[in-house]
Amino acid sequence: MESPSEVEPTRSPWLATRAFGPFADAFGAEIAKLPPLAARNIARLVEKFQGKTSPADQGELSSRLFKQVMDEAAWAEEDIVTEYLSGVLASSSKEPISDRGVAITALIRRLSSAELRAHYLRYAELLRLHLPVEICDLRLQSNVASLHRELNLDEFFDAMGYSAPDWEQRRRILDHVILGLAREQLVDP
Repeated sequence: MESPSEVEPTRSPWLATRAFGPFADAFGAEIAKLPPLAARNIARLVEKFQGKTSPADQGELSSRLFKQVMDEAAWAEEDIVTEYLSGVLASSSKEPISDRGVAITALIRRLSSAELRAHYLRYAELLRLHLPVEICDLRLQSNVASLHRELNLDEFFDAMGYSAPDWEQRRRILDHVILGLAREQLVDP
């Protein structure tokens, strides 16, 4: 399969229809009207979705959720945003409540790519420590203290993809990330 950047925008409707079924036909026509960048972004989402689920595992997706995710994905240039959105679609396609991802997609929309990247890094670290998923819910105050970890700023900024920011840049990035995640009650400030 071609890389997302090589997929022709006019093929995006076909990819979406193949991955998401017949109800995507109407949206496929709308995708064809989008600028090439938006169509490529949706093709990236489709590719990531297909990598997270097999046709046999897929249930019926909510058209409401599908449209919301596609609207977000069209303008998501950061890979982390596309990764999260494809995960919402993949998990929602397996759930009895097919539109439960609507709330999560709204949350993703409110977070910047830097906040999503920091959120991902935090949970990846918790999973690396082999903690049960129910303990990794940082919204529960009882879990926060037991999961406190020291943060090496150099490693954090490297993992975030920022090369050697000065102290003022570090402060602005940390303020943005921590306060943004705290605003959404994903971490304590």
